[in-house]
Amino acid sequence: MSDFSLRAILTILFRYRVRVVAAFLLVVAIALFAAFAMTPMYEASASVTIRIGRETVYRPEVGNATPPQIFVEQEQIINTQIQLLQSRDLAERAIAEIGLARLYPDLADEAPEPVPAAEDAVANPAATRATEQAVRQFQQAFWVVPARRSNVVQMGFEHRDPVVARDVVATMIDNFKDKIVEVYGEQNLDFLVQQTQTARQELDEAEQTLAAFREEFRIYDYQAEIDLLLKQRMDIDSNLKASEANAAETERRVQSLSDRLAKLSPNVSQYTETEQRSPALDTAQGRLLELRQRERELLARFQEASPPVSEVRQQIQETESFLGTLRAQGGGRSRVGQNDTYVRTQQLLIEAEAQLAAVRAARVENLAQIETINQRINALSQRDGELKALSLQRDAKEASFTSLQTRLEEARTLSALDREKIVSIGVVTPPAASDRPVRPNRTLYLMLGLIVGVISGIGTGLLSGYLSQRLTTPEQAEAVLGLPVLASLPLQKA
Repeated sequence: MSDFSLRAILTILFRYRVRVVAAFLLVVAIALFAAFAMTPMYEASASVTIRIGRETVYRPEVGNATPPQIFVEQEQIINTQIQLLQSRDLAERAIAEIGLARLYPDLADEAPEPVPAAEDAVANPAATRATEQAVRQFQQAFWVVPARRSNVVQMGFEHRDPVVARDVVATMIDNFKDKIVEVYGEQNLDFLVQQTQTARQELDEAEQTLAAFREEFRIYDYQAEIDLLLKQRMDIDSNLKASEANAAETERRVQSLSDRLAKLSPNVSQYTETEQRSPALDTAQGRLLELRQRERELLARFQEASPPVSEVRQQIQETESFLGTLRAQGGGRSRVGQNDTYVRTQQLLIEAEAQLAAVRAARVENLAQIETINQRINALSQRDGELKALSLQRDAKEASFTSLQTRLEEARTLSALDREKIVSIGVVTPPAASDRPVRPNRTLYLMLGLIVGVISGIGTGLLSGYLSQRLTTPEQAEAVLGLPVLASLPLQKA
């Protein structure tokens, strides 16, 4: 058959309608049988929240004062807890608590003995096989799924009995808390108690040794005296540095005054007697007096080599030079007198040299005091090394004991929390079983049966027509014989 027109297909299906209907009914019947013959399975589920608690916080080892820290992310914590939930140990515990006969009666008939322990596996192979099969079925029926973008984990269990399914989920939550306590619980409480007692004894021995050393060498206020001597030496050293800085400054001032005095003349022309006084000469002399008064005022506030004093003195020199020029032009007699600037500079130089001598004497005295204090410190420090070693040993023992005592208190608190099963797991939704079975889905089975039945019926009819050697349509006759069909008569049964 090579003609697959719609007419030919409909003709074939009508001709083999009995086979089409039979194939359709057979598939639908199989689907219905499967839907109603399968044992209905009920599902119980619950939700728990997993928080970042003491189980996932890193705590330092014994004697370490580093505070607890968190080095894992929330996703890693949730994945770790899911692995604990899906562990074989929890499955075996749940089977043992619920009972193999209640969970899987068919397996209990094969192995009526209780679930064997690991050491009894060789002696009771039948019970071991039943246990292995029960664990496999349990792990297949138990599921755990983390909720997206949250710290909530959903779990569930499928069983033919909804009450059993609910009890299994509740048991798994309780065993999960016990497992967390076993894995993350405080295990070294007795060890910490022993270590704390040992540290207390060592601290007492160190304190007794230090007290005996102080008594033997009569060192009671050693640190206080050393601190006092060091403070005195620090103060004297500060005075010494200040004296050295002052001496350097005074030396520069003496040098500056000496250079200045060398440039000045002891006598200076005061005025020139002429027949007629020049107004410019009077103005220059008045300006000179003002500048000298200004110099005395600046010397009272600034040092000899300061820029303001140097600038005023430069102006004085210029004014004196100008006065000399005016007097020379006047042609009169000049009157010579003592130079006030020279006298003042000489006095300042004498004062600076006296101050320099006093500063140098103070420096020598400070050095002598420092040497005396150093000798006293060296005398007291003959036993300093031993005393410091004993003190450091006592401090180390005390720090170790304090750290162990703090860690012991934390361990006792954590141990109390473990005994009460207070973990970072909270039940969001308590275990509850569904009222309707989750498997099988009879509606889905029926829809699939109808679809597959229609396809099977059509396929059976087309296959029957393809394998048949009969010519059922005029087009088939023309295609096979190669002759045109002149007329076709319908077949009528008598």
